[in-house]
Amino acid sequence: MGSRGIETRIVKHLSAGIPCNTSYRYPEFCSLQDCDYQIRWSVIKNTGDVYFNIIDRVDSDNYWTGIGFNTKGVMENAEVIMAGFMPNSTFLYRTIIFGQNYSMIQILRIASKNYDTTDYYCSLKWQMQQKRKFTYLIFTKWKALYC
Repeated sequence: MGSRGIETRIVKHLSAGIPCNTSYRYPEFCSLQDCDYQIRWSVIKNTGDVYFNIIDRVDSDNYWTGIGFNTKGVMENAEVIMAGFMPNSTFLYRTIIFGQNYSMIQILRIASKNYDTTDYYCSLKWQMQQKRKFTYLIFTKWKALYC
């Protein structure tokens, strides 16, 4: 998802003072059934925790989704949380991407060396809706949302 520039839009929303509970969809005016992906987030004002819910359409059995955070709005030196499905397993990684132009395989290699879930509690769900597969990646910093 980082290659689609979504982290830049989220940072702009948050820094522009847009309400704490908001979302981003692509294409912009899609419904859940039409969206290529959707991210919803909310900020808990008294703790500052941010809860994210990422919904991404699945096109194959080998699929991943994720989100990157960087104050400059680029993937270089971004903190990335990724999750996905492979034929016989699921994975969830948190890592920092040092550089640009990484392939998914390179990111997974980096993440597997730096795997750390101490700061994040995550769940990964898969659901079929009207003959479309969706990946649900739900995570938050410091708090368990669905565990």
